[in-house]
Amino acid sequence: MCDRLLACGVESFTVTQTIEGVLEACQEAEPDALILGFALDGAPSVQAIQTIRRGEKGVNAFLPIILTKSKATAKLVHAGMDAGAHEVLSLPASRDVIGRVLHRAVFVGRPFIRESSYIGPCRRRRQLDGFGAERRKAAWPGYVHAAHTTYID
Repeated sequence: MCDRLLACGVESFTVTQTIEGVLEACQEAEPDALILGFALDGAPSVQAIQTIRRGEKGVNAFLPIILTKSKATAKLVHAGMDAGAHEVLSLPASRDVIGRVLHRAVFVGRPFIRESSYIGPCRRRRQLDGFGAERRKAAWPGYVHAAHTTYID
């Protein structure tokens, strides 16, 4: 992952292997984005995402977060998005795919939702267009889908 980030033009990054390390690094460095492996220090990263989204530990609640997992399933993708991740990236991934996902998380983004049951970017991939069975017909402005695998439960 480090080599591919460098190849994408990422100039500096910090690598840590614990949730506390992630939160400390985010406090100190104030990064443009956070890329998390699915499990850190034996605990699901979903807990770290939820801590960040609640604005705890002095970390920017609006920080773009990308959750990564080897051979991610649809269930994991939904869990990551429900926790408040901007994107979920299935590994292994090419430099181009990582670059597109980073670009989408940092520069395109999605509207931010702050409700009692959910805090994070809008989980819809498309804008609402009416109220019928299929309400989401048009992609968000600037959205380019970068998925490179099929998710299977």
